[in-house]
Amino acid sequence: MIKAIQKRTSIRHFKSEPLAKDDIEDIIKSGMYAPSSHNKQPWKFYVMQGKSKNKLVDIYETKIMSVKNPNVFLIGTLEAMRQAPVIILIYNRLGKDVESSLDLEERFEEVCNVQSIGACIENMCIEATSKDIGSLWICDIFRAYKEIHNYMLKDGQIIAALALGYSRENYMTKNRLPFDEVVEWYN
Repeated sequence: MIKAIQKRTSIRHFKSEPLAKDDIEDIIKSGMYAPSSHNKQPWKFYVMQGKSKNKLVDIYETKIMSVKNPNVFLIGTLEAMRQAPVIILIYNRLGKDVESSLDLEERFEEVCNVQSIGACIENMCIEATSKDIGSLWICDIFRAYKEIHNYMLKDGQIIAALALGYSRENYMTKNRLPFDEVVEWYN
């Protein structure tokens, strides 16, 4: 398992080759085995391919191009989304509208659910890596939250998207900060 964790990296250049449905299902099932706060399993997955994926990309593109001088990261995400044969939208099915005000207990529940979904997405990325399928965890999808939410017409809260496909390039895992720089021990 540690080898797959260390090999996992964000892929931004995908081949157009389709993915097998069984592989997509295995990736999602791996996400479903992530730990979740109070075992609520707050995730919901929407697998976007073909026309639905293209519509999602168009919505994202329209939104980010309306931003004055979109940065290179947003443009790179857009290109990766165009190339990936599959995008999975990941929702918090228990989430409140992003504009609603929350009391302290509701905010705590939201944070716990989002952390649970983060663990789910990481499991999915590692499973994809173990199958030699590239993945890109897309948080920037949130920039087009309202537009995508209106397109999907689904209950819950969009948390992220996961682009999947075979990589066009051999990627090296990015350098990580030194262990001693990010870990402090207390007795």
